[in-house]
Amino acid sequence: MSEDDWRPPTEAERKVLEKRRERSAKISQSMGSYLLKGYKMLDAECPACGTILLESKDKTKHCVSCIDLVSDSDKDDPATDDRAAQSLIEENKLKETNAPVCLAGSSTGNYSTSIQVLQQKINEMTQLLANKSDPIVILQLADTIRHLADAIKSLRDI
Repeated sequence: MSEDDWRPPTEAERKVLEKRRERSAKISQSMGSYLLKGYKMLDAECPACGTILLESKDKTKHCVSCIDLVSDSDKDDPATDDRAAQSLIEENKLKETNAPVCLAGSSTGNYSTSIQVLQQKINEMTQLLANKSDPIVILQLADTIRHLADAIKSLRDI
């Protein structure tokens, strides 16, 4: 790509970048707090989100992103979900061109890929759950698994 091909990011792309920077800052701040408490940073990533794992003195592995920053809105957050980011960018492109949005017929009704991804996430969360001893972390992971299972059920009911 030459300098002539470069273009500044659109407003939507800037919003996505800002959201990701904010999330990254929260993760860094939380990691710093854990490191000050005696946790150590591992040379390993969380299988669910790719964030660097921490380890407590009792050898419990901890993912700051999955445990401390998990929320029900993450699936719609452009900072954490590439599909949400792409949707935001496309939505803003449509607004910029004033093109009408037509959602009729956009869904094929085939959600097997989505269901497979959700099942994979359940497996990843279950693996994380097996290594936890903190009751709060266990409850958070169990709640996440329940939400994923509910999502699968909802997709199957459509």
